[in-house]
Amino acid sequence: MNVFQQVFADVSPHASDLLTKETHKSPPARMKNTDNTLTDQKKKLTPQTRLVFQEPANQNNKKGASMKVRSFVDRPSSIKESKPKNTQPVDVKLNCENTSKRKYTAEEALIDTQIRKQKDELASVLKELEKIRAEVENQFSESKEIEEHNNEMMRFIQNNKSKSERIKEINDNFNKQKVELDAKWSSKIDQISKSS
Repeated sequence: MNVFQQVFADVSPHASDLLTKETHKSPPARMKNTDNTLTDQKKKLTPQTRLVFQEPANQNNKKGASMKVRSFVDRPSSIKESKPKNTQPVDVKLNCENTSKRKYTAEEALIDTQIRKQKDELASVLKELEKIRAEVENQFSESKEIEEHNNEMMRFIQNNKSKSERIKEINDNFNKQKVELDAKWSSKIDQISKSS
Protein backbone atom coordinates (compact mmCIF):
# COMPACT_ATOMS: atom_id res chain seq x y z
CA MET A 1 0.00 0.00 0.00
CA ASN A 2 1.51 3.31 -1.07
CA VAL A 3 1.22 6.68 0.60
CA PHE A 4 -1.75 7.77 -1.57
CA GLN A 5 -3.68 4.64 -0.66
CA GLN A 6 -2.83 5.10 3.02
CA VAL A 7 -4.06 8.71 3.05
CA PHE A 8 -7.19 7.83 1.11
CA ALA A 9 -7.86 4.90 3.49
CA ASP A 10 -7.68 7.23 6.45
CA VAL A 11 -10.26 9.51 4.91
CA SER A 12 -12.78 6.79 4.03
CA PRO A 13 -12.76 3.13 5.09
CA HIS A 14 -14.38 2.15 1.79
CA ALA A 15 -11.89 3.99 -0.41
CA SER A 16 -9.17 1.34 -0.01
CA ASP A 17 -11.58 -1.38 -1.08
CA LEU A 18 -12.49 0.56 -4.20
CA LEU A 19 -8.84 1.14 -5.09
CA THR A 20 -7.42 -2.32 -4.34
CA LYS A 21 -10.32 -4.44 -5.54
CA GLU A 22 -9.86 -6.35 -8.80
CA THR A 23 -11.64 -5.03 -11.80
CA HIS A 24 -14.57 -6.97 -13.16
CA LYS A 25 -14.72 -8.04 -16.75
CA SER A 26 -18.30 -6.87 -17.07
CA PRO A 27 -19.66 -3.60 -15.71
CA PRO A 28 -21.38 -3.85 -12.34
CA ALA A 29 -25.08 -4.61 -12.45
CA ARG A 30 -27.35 -1.67 -11.78
CA MET A 31 -29.64 -1.68 -8.84
CA LYS A 32 -33.28 -2.31 -9.46
CA ASN A 33 -35.41 0.73 -9.46
CA THR A 34 -37.87 0.57 -6.64
CA ASP A 35 -39.14 4.07 -7.37
CA ASN A 36 -41.30 4.62 -10.45
CA THR A 37 -40.06 8.15 -11.06
CA LEU A 38 -37.23 7.05 -13.36
CA THR A 39 -39.48 4.83 -15.44
CA ASP A 40 -42.00 7.64 -15.66
CA GLN A 41 -39.27 9.94 -16.89
CA LYS A 42 -38.20 7.41 -19.51
CA LYS A 43 -41.73 7.27 -20.84
CA LYS A 44 -41.65 10.95 -21.67
CA LEU A 45 -41.33 11.99 -25.28
CA THR A 46 -38.09 13.92 -24.75
CA PRO A 47 -34.90 11.80 -24.87
CA GLN A 48 -32.89 11.62 -21.66
CA THR A 49 -29.16 11.46 -21.06
CA ARG A 50 -27.83 8.74 -18.79
CA LEU A 51 -24.40 8.56 -17.18
CA VAL A 52 -22.61 5.17 -17.17
CA PHE A 53 -19.45 4.56 -15.21
CA GLN A 54 -16.92 2.52 -17.19
CA GLU A 55 -13.75 1.06 -15.75
CA PRO A 56 -10.42 1.63 -17.54
CA ALA A 57 -9.50 -0.67 -20.42
CA ASN A 58 -6.29 -1.90 -18.72
CA GLN A 59 -7.52 -4.72 -16.49
CA ASN A 60 -4.14 -5.26 -14.79
CA ASN A 61 -3.95 -1.69 -13.56
CA LYS A 62 -4.78 -2.08 -9.89
CA LYS A 63 -3.63 1.37 -8.92
CA GLY A 64 -6.09 4.12 -8.16
CA ALA A 65 -7.09 4.97 -11.74
CA SER A 66 -10.11 7.19 -12.03
CA MET A 67 -13.20 5.65 -13.62
CA LYS A 68 -14.30 7.05 -16.98
CA VAL A 69 -17.74 8.52 -17.35
CA ARG A 70 -19.61 7.99 -20.61
CA SER A 71 -22.88 9.62 -21.49
CA PHE A 72 -25.35 8.65 -24.19
CA VAL A 73 -28.88 9.55 -25.11
CA ASP A 74 -31.55 7.12 -24.07
CA ARG A 75 -34.41 6.96 -26.54
CA PRO A 76 -37.27 4.83 -25.27
CA SER A 77 -38.67 2.37 -27.74
CA SER A 78 -42.17 3.59 -26.94
CA ILE A 79 -41.51 6.90 -28.74
CA LYS A 80 -42.90 6.86 -32.25
CA GLU A 81 -43.22 9.61 -34.77
CA SER A 82 -46.73 10.92 -34.87
CA LYS A 83 -48.23 10.82 -38.36
CA PRO A 84 -51.10 13.06 -39.37
CA LYS A 85 -54.38 11.25 -39.48
CA ASN A 86 -56.97 11.82 -42.16
CA THR A 87 -59.64 13.47 -40.09
CA GLN A 88 -62.76 14.98 -41.52
CA PRO A 89 -63.49 18.64 -40.68
CA VAL A 90 -65.89 19.19 -37.86
CA ASP A 91 -69.04 21.09 -38.71
CA VAL A 92 -69.04 23.92 -36.20
CA LYS A 93 -72.12 25.63 -37.62
CA LEU A 94 -74.41 23.09 -36.02
CA ASN A 95 -73.13 23.94 -32.57
CA CYS A 96 -73.46 27.64 -33.28
CA GLU A 97 -77.01 27.21 -34.50
CA ASN A 98 -77.92 25.14 -31.48
CA THR A 99 -76.50 27.68 -29.07
CA SER A 100 -78.16 30.55 -30.93
CA LYS A 101 -81.51 28.77 -30.86
CA ARG A 102 -81.07 27.98 -27.22
CA LYS A 103 -80.18 31.57 -26.26
CA TYR A 104 -82.67 33.25 -28.64
CA THR A 105 -85.35 34.84 -26.48
CA ALA A 106 -88.55 36.72 -27.26
CA GLU A 107 -86.93 40.01 -26.29
CA GLU A 108 -84.10 39.42 -28.75
CA ALA A 109 -86.63 38.54 -31.45
CA LEU A 110 -88.44 41.83 -30.81
CA ILE A 111 -85.15 43.73 -31.03
CA ASP A 112 -84.32 41.99 -34.31
CA THR A 113 -87.68 42.90 -35.82
CA GLN A 114 -87.22 46.53 -34.74
CA ILE A 115 -83.77 46.60 -36.29
CA ARG A 116 -85.12 45.17 -39.55
CA LYS A 117 -87.90 47.80 -39.62
CA GLN A 118 -85.38 50.57 -39.03
CA LYS A 119 -83.20 49.21 -41.83
CA ASP A 120 -86.18 49.17 -44.21
CA GLU A 121 -87.11 52.72 -43.21
CA LEU A 122 -83.55 53.89 -43.76
CA ALA A 123 -83.50 52.24 -47.18
CA SER A 124 -86.73 54.01 -48.17
CA VAL A 125 -85.38 57.34 -46.88
CA LEU A 126 -82.22 56.86 -48.92
CA LYS A 127 -84.31 56.20 -52.03
CA GLU A 128 -86.30 59.39 -51.41
CA LEU A 129 -83.08 61.34 -50.95
CA GLU A 130 -81.77 59.99 -54.24
CA LYS A 131 -84.97 61.13 -55.97
CA ILE A 132 -84.71 64.59 -54.39
CA ARG A 133 -81.07 64.86 -55.41
CA ALA A 134 -81.95 63.96 -59.02
CA GLU A 135 -84.75 66.55 -59.03
CA VAL A 136 -82.45 69.22 -57.62
CA GLU A 137 -79.85 68.46 -60.27
CA ASN A 138 -82.53 68.73 -62.97
CA GLN A 139 -83.79 72.01 -61.54
CA PHE A 140 -80.25 73.32 -61.33
CA SER A 141 -79.63 72.46 -64.97
CA GLU A 142 -82.96 74.05 -65.90
CA SER A 143 -82.10 77.15 -63.88
CA LYS A 144 -78.81 77.36 -65.73
CA GLU A 145 -80.65 77.18 -69.04
CA ILE A 146 -83.12 79.84 -67.85
CA GLU A 147 -80.26 82.05 -66.73
CA GLU A 148 -78.57 81.72 -70.10
CA HIS A 149 -81.87 82.55 -71.84
CA ASN A 150 -82.33 85.60 -69.62
CA ASN A 151 -78.82 86.75 -70.42
CA GLU A 152 -79.56 86.43 -74.12
CA MET A 153 -82.77 88.45 -73.67
CA MET A 154 -80.89 91.15 -71.79
CA ARG A 155 -78.31 91.36 -74.55
CA PHE A 156 -81.11 91.59 -77.12
CA ILE A 157 -82.82 94.34 -75.13
CA GLN A 158 -79.57 96.23 -74.80
CA ASN A 159 -79.02 95.97 -78.51
CA ASN A 160 -82.58 97.11 -79.21
CA LYS A 161 -82.20 99.95 -76.75
CA SER A 162 -79.12 101.15 -78.46
CA LYS A 163 -80.92 100.86 -81.79
CA SER A 164 -83.96 102.73 -80.49
CA GLU A 165 -81.72 105.44 -79.13
CA ARG A 166 -80.05 105.74 -82.50
CA ILE A 167 -83.44 105.91 -84.22
CA LYS A 168 -84.57 108.58 -81.79
CA GLU A 169 -81.43 110.56 -82.41
CA ILE A 170 -81.98 110.35 -86.18
CA ASN A 171 -85.59 111.45 -85.78
CA ASP A 172 -84.56 114.39 -83.65
CA ASN A 173 -82.03 115.49 -86.23
CA PHE A 174 -84.59 115.11 -88.99
CA ASN A 175 -87.17 117.14 -87.10
CA LYS A 176 -84.60 119.82 -86.38
CA GLN A 177 -83.60 120.05 -90.01
CA LYS A 178 -87.26 120.12 -91.04
CA VAL A 179 -87.95 123.02 -88.71
CA GLU A 180 -84.99 124.91 -90.09
CA LEU A 181 -86.08 124.28 -93.67
CA ASP A 182 -89.63 125.35 -92.89
CA ALA A 183 -88.34 128.60 -91.40
CA LYS A 184 -86.22 129.30 -94.44
CA TRP A 185 -89.10 128.61 -96.83
CA SER A 186 -91.46 130.82 -94.89
CA SER A 187 -88.98 133.72 -94.90
CA LYS A 188 -88.45 133.40 -98.62
CA ILE A 189 -92.16 133.28 -99.22
CA ASP A 190 -92.56 136.46 -97.20
CA GLN A 191 -89.84 138.20 -99.18
CA ILE A 192 -91.43 137.21 -102.50
CA SER A 193 -94.84 138.41 -101.40
CA LYS A 194 -93.46 141.78 -100.27
CA SER A 195 -91.55 142.32 -103.49
CA SER A 196 -94.56 141.61 -105.62
